[in-house]
Amino acid sequence: MTSQFIGLKVVFAFFVCCFLIYSPQTAQAKEDKEKAIDEYFKVYPIKEMVFDMSEKVALNLPEHVRPQFIHSMKFDFDWEGYLTQLKYAMRDTYTLEEIKAMTKFFGSPVGRSILLKTGEYSSKTSRFIQAEVKRIAEKSLEESSMY
Repeated sequence: MTSQFIGLKVVFAFFVCCFLIYSPQTAQAKEDKEKAIDEYFKVYPIKEMVFDMSEKVALNLPEHVRPQFIHSMKFDFDWEGYLTQLKYAMRDTYTLEEIKAMTKFFGSPVGRSILLKTGEYSSKTSRFIQAEVKRIAEKSLEESSMY
């Protein structure tokens, strides 16, 4: 009987430790993270970044489509939904310390320089990525129709 009781105490202690380790963040920790995320978006100009990237990506589209694409990205894009998704992803992915470090970095001269070059970098790689996605999707469709 004593060994059963000890076994139950060990199992109980295990579950208590698991709960403490994996318990949800405190309200203060969540609030601190939210504030840090808001500070991040003050130095990381997401709208400007998306606009710049859109204009650069548009160069890879047929010429007659470019103006409509750029217009749609500026006026039809769901900014509230996107910002909500970005904040959720940051909250769920990064620690408070990591968010503060990104804010500090992107607020620095080197970080700002990298941000300004992101659209150009993306446009240089997007054509390849689009072609690969199309190739793999077509291959997958072809292979799936074989079965």
